[in-house]
Amino acid sequence: MIRLMDDMPAGTVGLEAVGKVTADDYRDVLVPAISDALRRKNVRLLYLLGPQFKSYTPGAFLEDSKLWARNPRSWKKIALVSEASWIEKTVRTLGRAMPGKVKVFELDELDDAKAWVS
Repeated sequence: MIRLMDDMPAGTVGLEAVGKVTADDYRDVLVPAISDALRRKNVRLLYLLGPQFKSYTPGAFLEDSKLWARNPRSWKKIALVSEASWIEKTVRTLGRAMPGKVKVFELDELDDAKAWVS
């Protein structure tokens, strides 16, 4: 599931992945949370994949790709907070193809991630 995070800087959205993330999570939580920022072409998103995060379903990966592809100019900054090594490897590999600026932070750098994304 994806849930909204509290205590985010103004103009940013914080989301936390917990357990298994599905396509429904994108439709029901992520898209509504960033819809205003998408319209303003100013998405500043912090995405936390903490210790309770387990996996993405194939449908979630597809929804993620479609969301980025449909709105390439709307993404300004994405802070990914995780201790999963595959996240950093993926960003290094695909970073140039991702819209906006993307930066990976460790779990203990959550406050730095919030500051950077704002």
